[in-house]
Amino acid sequence: MLRAAGLEKAGQEAPRRATNKLRERLGQMLDRGQEAYHRIRAVLAKTDHPVSKQGFTQARQLHARLASAMEQVSSARNSSESGKELSESEVLIALLLSTQTVWSSPATRAVQTAQVALQPLCCDSALRIELKSNARERRELTNQITSIGNAYGEQIRQRCLEKLLELNVDDEVLLSRVEGTDLLTSEVEAAWWSDKPESDKDYQARIHELLMQIRYAQHDSLVLVTHDDVFNELFSHNLNATAKAKNSSLADELATGSVPHCAVVWCCCDFRRGDGAFITDFARLDDSLPAATLHADADVLSSVGSGS
Repeated sequence: MLRAAGLEKAGQEAPRRATNKLRERLGQMLDRGQEAYHRIRAVLAKTDHPVSKQGFTQARQLHARLASAMEQVSSARNSSESGKELSESEVLIALLLSTQTVWSSPATRAVQTAQVALQPLCCDSALRIELKSNARERRELTNQITSIGNAYGEQIRQRCLEKLLELNVDDEVLLSRVEGTDLLTSEVEAAWWSDKPESDKDYQARIHELLMQIRYAQHDSLVLVTHDDVFNELFSHNLNATAKAKNSSLADELATGSVPHCAVVWCCCDFRRGDGAFITDFARLDDSLPAATLHADADVLSSVGSGS
């Protein structure tokens, strides 16, 4: 009897232990499910992130360096007339400064970067900034800093200005120039973003379409302000092997790494190639730009004259 009773008791305890373990596992699964749900909700709730205070400072620094480069190239050209040849970096910087148009992702921080950093190009030559939907950031649920648009058409200009004001930018001249920047919004007059994540196939098709827009653009040179995932896509699928061999470390960084904010990369594209490797040469230009010290916003702007 004792033994039988003991067996009966053991038989009752086993289901209880199994039930408790099952409850524990279900609780863990529920916790993980709730965590994933809140993570996805957080991503879905992300907005069109404006430039941060640090990002604004980086854009101002690039602005100052471009303004300084304009003076340096002008001086070098005067010297070249006397027989001195421009260096390779000076030639590339001169090409950058003589660009014929500026294209930008319609994301707020990209437009703000163009408006601030590229003022030496846009204000001096009255270049307009064309907003290109295909240059936007990839929509990913696994990336919690992915932006999603919430403004289109002329609303974009107003949002960019409002978000700069929230940074307490105490520079009326700069803000006036940002407000007066000529934005071409014909491609983003309606919602240019997607609420759904992009598959690899859809994303690659969009970037290919962007490349075709570049190929058939009416200009021979342009500046594209975009995001690091677009850099990664362009350099992982369209870089010529010979060009990659010349600077494999930079090629790998641009193809797979996180591209530094306000990085400037020059590319030469030959769309006559049949292998799809359109990028036949490239170089990192921001490292070659002359240094410039930000003493005060007014001082930097004065070096630009009346001309991101």
